[in-house]
Amino acid sequence: MLLAVVAVEKFCAGLVTAGFIAYLMSLCNRKYSATQYAMFTSLMYGAGAVVGTPMGYAVDSMGYKPFFAISIAIGLPAMLLLLWLPQTNRDRLAVINARESD
Repeated sequence: MLLAVVAVEKFCAGLVTAGFIAYLMSLCNRKYSATQYAMFTSLMYGAGAVVGTPMGYAVDSMGYKPFFAISIAIGLPAMLLLLWLPQTNRDRLAVINARESD
């Protein structure tokens, strides 16, 4: 059972990573894509490294159920922004493509 759980978790993590990389690349300007991509990924992984240890202490002090409830509450606004993001990104890409064709 543990093997199945780990396999599903790794598969899902791979899907999320692929989608996230595609999203980050859509944010990058073609002229500076390597630099901007490196900065975006370092911000993402750096935040996890900085926040990881304090979150371990938070779980230890409050338990898993309250910790996950708070994590979900904190993540909901970001999930709601995903409903708004596709239209905003399409508009931004249209402006960038118009500038590049000039």
